[in-house]
Amino acid sequence: MRKRNITESWEGFTINLKPRKSILLLLVICFLQFIISIISLITSYLPLDFLSFLITFAFGVLFIVLTIDLFSKKRRIVRGRIINKEGKMINVLRDDNKVKKYKIVVPEVLELLSADQRVEISSTSLGNIPCVIQHIE
Repeated sequence: MRKRNITESWEGFTINLKPRKSILLLLVICFLQFIISIISLITSYLPLDFLSFLITFAFGVLFIVLTIDLFSKKRRIVRGRIINKEGKMINVLRDDNKVKKYKIVVPEVLELLSADQRVEISSTSLGNIPCVIQHIE
């Protein structure tokens, strides 16, 4: 039986999106691409192999920056109202009347969210990956 990541609070409900699980796919892709480029660079030296290695190195650095951002405690908090849901995306009208899109990868969380809910979304500072959604009405 799966454990649900919803905790009841006095303001409504708080949903932990567990973003560390969603970054696992990026880790696997970067690692496989890095291994393939290293093997290609060692077996035959072509200018395109070196270019492939540099691109893979850049993606690896991007992955490290996003991982450090995810594990840091610095968060960006947005308050607003959910306008609508489009597949895995939710559109949030912020308090300063700007619309912001967030991708929610956890299907159980998408079921709990509906239009016209007032929410507070906590996301990472650099990657803007949503971490916690709190219902505040």
